[in-house]
Amino acid sequence: MGINRLNIYAGLSGLLIILDEVEDQLQMPHVRHEIPLVIFDRMLDTHGQLLYPVSDSPQAPWLADLFGNVMMVNGRATPFFGG
Repeated sequence: MGINRLNIYAGLSGLLIILDEVEDQLQMPHVRHEIPLVIFDRMLDTHGQLLYPVSDSPQAPWLADLFGNVMMVNGRATPFFGG
């Protein structure tokens, strides 16, 4: 129990873009104008390594909430788009 949180936190997540007829009817910009962004927060230590604190209780080491100190975009703490 609770190991999924660590897998997702370490980066085992993904992005799936689904295009369909309903989106086409909205007349939004098409594929060449789309930039997929996955935004999430992570807690990093002073060396830039992932940090996942645990509670003081050995019976329940996971935390109910975790708010990171770094916002990341597509896995990067300092994203750059040169398009």
